[in-house]
Amino acid sequence: MAPDAIRREVQLLVEGNDERNFFEAFTRHLQLPNVQIRALDGKDRLREFLETLAGATAFRTVKRIGIVRDADESANGTFQSVRTSLRNANDAIRSSGVEFPVPDHPEQLVGEQPALSVMVLPGDGQAGMLETLLCRTFAEDDVNRCIDRFFQCAEESGTPIRQ
Repeated sequence: MAPDAIRREVQLLVEGNDERNFFEAFTRHLQLPNVQIRALDGKDRLREFLETLAGATAFRTVKRIGIVRDADESANGTFQSVRTSLRNANDAIRSSGVEFPVPDHPEQLVGEQPALSVMVLPGDGQAGMLETLLCRTFAEDDVNRCIDRFFQCAEESGTPIRQ
């Protein structure tokens, strides 16, 4: 897998296209022009992606790396998986003189040039994913109540929508 060319000093590595789309919009909204969002095309591709990234000519320009993963069933298991990917990538690229720092816990910023941090969503050691966090964020919003009423009305009319 060959990642796109490094164009920004901050690299944010996310699981897939949905996360990339969300974080691209979010960083635009926050006016963070130095962030390049990179989709791994699957959570199991992190080690391979890191190895390729470290071999890129422009890697020396990278100041920070963020890794965002969904907790799915286990936030701790996900974080340990990321740590293992980082250590395995380091073993594979050791002769290149590049080494990724390995944090001891989520959201800890470790290392220098590049500094690295890992965020496991939805956060606070809870199971779930980006969508879980977003649903919680908007749970009390008036629009959410309208959506709930829509689903209720559709189901009452005999149109099964929820699975």
